[in-house]
Amino acid sequence: MTDSSPPTLSLSQRKRADIMAACIAEFRAHGFAGGRIERIAERAGVSKRTLYKHFSSKNAMFDAIAANAVMPLPRNSAPSFDPACPIAEQLTALLTQYMGVIATDEYVTVSRILVAEFIADPARSKGVSSRETMAAGPIENMMMQAMAAGLLRNADPIYAAAQLTGMLKTFFFWPRFLTGAEPLDEIEGRAIIDDAIAMFLSHYAPSSQFFKEG
Repeated sequence: MTDSSPPTLSLSQRKRADIMAACIAEFRAHGFAGGRIERIAERAGVSKRTLYKHFSSKNAMFDAIAANAVMPLPRNSAPSFDPACPIAEQLTALLTQYMGVIATDEYVTVSRILVAEFIADPARSKGVSSRETMAAGPIENMMMQAMAAGLLRNADPIYAAAQLTGMLKTFFFWPRFLTGAEPLDEIEGRAIIDDAIAMFLSHYAPSSQFFKEG
């Protein structure tokens, strides 16, 4: 049986995670401009020297937060693509994991912090936007592999992934971000994911499969 438990973090990784969490709390309370390195270190329970071993500046902390928001699922956390498994099943597993991250209070809070800073400093958002355009995360990678295996028709995998996740964010993320709505319950959330995947596959199914079913 494969061990699906999360990997144990090293001491250095735990300290970095603590600093990131403290940074988010500080920016939420005081904004980016009002955030102070001293308070972040105090919140994280580390010295300023330790903090600077992980992040060279407050800007570096902000960039790390933005990078995590752009790619909320680490590449090594997603299930491996299996060409023998129906693509709908694989997308369901991956998107359930993805929506389980972006609908959390923490992710919504981080997104609000980023948007507030981007409004205050539009130039900062351009760097994140370019990284996002170039990013190939787990969903994009699954699209690429499924297209190569003939389970989806050939297309731009980043564009296709954005279409699919965009449909889901309408229900899972934006109501929470804009109005503080409660998270969807498991049954409702699964129904929305199933519907979105069905619509997506009706457009991206291989041509031979489309005409056979039509």
